[in-house]
Amino acid sequence: MDLNQSCLVYDNLPKTTAQLAPWNGDEPFQAALKLIQGRSLLDVPRLWTLWNAVRQVEKINPGSGGHVLEVGIYRGGSAVILAKAIGSILQRREIYAGVREWMGEESIQKPANPKLYLADTFEGLVDTGYNDNAHHNGDFKVDEAEVRTFLQKHAPEATILKGRFPETFMGMGGELRLVHCDVDTYESTFAVIKYTTPLLLVGGMIIVDDFGFVTCMGAAKAVSEFWSDNRLVCTYNLTGQAILTKVRSS
Repeated sequence: MDLNQSCLVYDNLPKTTAQLAPWNGDEPFQAALKLIQGRSLLDVPRLWTLWNAVRQVEKINPGSGGHVLEVGIYRGGSAVILAKAIGSILQRREIYAGVREWMGEESIQKPANPKLYLADTFEGLVDTGYNDNAHHNGDFKVDEAEVRTFLQKHAPEATILKGRFPETFMGMGGELRLVHCDVDTYESTFAVIKYTTPLLLVGGMIIVDDFGFVTCMGAAKAVSEFWSDNRLVCTYNLTGQAILTKVRSS
């Protein structure tokens, strides 16, 4: 896909007449949302897309242990949304297992629990370059200690990986069910997609948060270079997110 100047729309943006806002009726999501006020640059529809993706991917292989990975955690807001979504899955699994046990079904195998990995340099953006049109190294730098304290309180089960991705993730093991990529730049976005695609379960998703934003043309370019990858079905959500769904292993 060729991303050129004709793809940029600064005004007269396409408007939708859709009026359904399912996040308003999702009480567990609303409860999680209250925990993260001021801690994410993502708007509510984008956060709900992440929340819903975690739950939808559970349909691929119920009970599987495919993990969730976020690269670029900023102040921890979207990480908590992901953590609470995983928690809702585990709660449903426990209820289902209890019902099966009550019905006397034998050989109940406890499913592997998905883990949440959170990767960040805590130094802001890195590897900005020629393909990046607005951001610079160090943008979005945060107070690491403050973020860790927040996550310890609201997502204590998460594993924080400090440093450059993918080096920090190597050796973690296991497949992935969902990847949230929020790194803004060409080099970092390309690295996330390239490294995680082979690790995705078939049906798993990579959600690139920066695809639709004029300040992140590097990230958009990186995504476009995987548009012809036969392993991935790539769609563009008018929230600005690109959603790459793995449909085959090769």
